[in-house]
Amino acid sequence: EIAADYNGAASMTPEPGHSCADRQGVWAIGGTHGASTVTLVSNRGAIHVTTLPWRAQRLWALEAGVLIEAERSTPRVAGETGLLYLSHPLDPPRPLRIESGDWDGTVLLTSRTAPPLLLSHSPRLGAHVAWALATEGGEGEDGAVLLRCVWSEPAPAPASDAFLFAASSACVLLCLVLPERGGGGAALAQVHRVALPAGHAGAPPLPSRPC
Repeated sequence: EIAADYNGAASMTPEPGHSCADRQGVWAIGGTHGASTVTLVSNRGAIHVTTLPWRAQRLWALEAGVLIEAERSTPRVAGETGLLYLSHPLDPPRPLRIESGDWDGTVLLTSRTAPPLLLSHSPRLGAHVAWALATEGGEGEDGAVLLRCVWSEPAPAPASDAFLFAASSACVLLCLVLPERGGGGAALAQVHRVALPAGHAGAPPLPSRPC
């Protein structure tokens, strides 16, 4: 369930999501014995099953397709994020990679745009980072989808909640709810302007969380 209003704003909730919906239908995680499957029940009633190379712990809905997040124990090589992009059940899952460095991010929020945005928190960098998925013209080796950083802001701890608002066709407003330093219980809200890459023009973002 997404907490949303009719202006297209929604929040993320840091709880596992084993099923979610996009414009194609409903996706769900299944499988045992060290691997997972993702099943799509389409709006027309067809059932498609995709086998994954490792166990998945949650799904993130996009406008068309899903991001599949691996369990933390899954081995990774340099640049791998532990995320797969599955745009259609008849297409192979494509790994998400960053162009340099090692990924240590925790996904907090995704947006239902073409291409999508992804918000993560990096303990190593001590920062929130917004990434654009280069789903067109940004392929790496073996069809991997590259993540391109479009914004970052220092943050020693991840936000407890986050919201996206469509400010214009060229940018979004990102609201982060941060716990007060010292553990006093009060929260601090920060609002940031995030410029969108050219591929986002004219596509107001609809935020998503694991559902």
